[in-house]
Amino acid sequence: MKYDKKDLERFWTKVDIRNWDECWEWLAQKDKDGYGRIKIKKKCLRAHRFSFFIHNGFVDKNLYVCHSCDNPSCVNPHHLWIGTNRDNQNDLVEKSKIINKKNKSKNMGEKSHLSKLKEEDVIAIRNLYLDKSILIKDIANKFDITITNVQDIVKNKTWKHVYGGNKNASRMKLNNKKANEIRKIYAKGNITRKKLGKMYGVTKNNIDKILANKIWTIK
Repeated sequence: MKYDKKDLERFWTKVDIRNWDECWEWLAQKDKDGYGRIKIKKKCLRAHRFSFFIHNGFVDKNLYVCHSCDNPSCVNPHHLWIGTNRDNQNDLVEKSKIINKKNKSKNMGEKSHLSKLKEEDVIAIRNLYLDKSILIKDIANKFDITITNVQDIVKNKTWKHVYGGNKNASRMKLNNKKANEIRKIYAKGNITRKKLGKMYGVTKNNIDKILANKIWTIK
């Protein structure tokens, strides 16, 4: 790979250089995956790969330049290492396992800072979905989420810990909390007892008893 002093000067003007243990963000053009792009001698290169080359004097075209920081726009040579595609994938898998383990409980459902929904919204979405006169896109617009989000919720692919949904949802025994949810939903007046039964995987007769406070009574 050939480059000259002007190429190096141009390269470093596009880098936010910080302490050696921090990410050095690429400030110029990036590709769709977030990797920096730079043209050297009419050849378009990934910025982090060029950074590795100028600091180590070589880079095998058959190997990957990987990030220990998992930040694709970082060009800090201290954060770069070289390996095979398998090395790179294994590294991603291991890091993903660690992240998922840490976030599994604290980021579930409405505990997640990214969540727009609350548990009562999820139940309402599954409720509305049972009414075939309502379009999925209208449900999505009502809750400011995507159609895919709605489909994942009603198919129980997401928010699995919140009960209520279509006939394919996992069955769960009722308790006082769920019984009170049933009473609150029915009190809004926009759902039949039969549909409530489908949502919670119980018979209409059980719904009748709950609403009459004969089972799972309000204390």
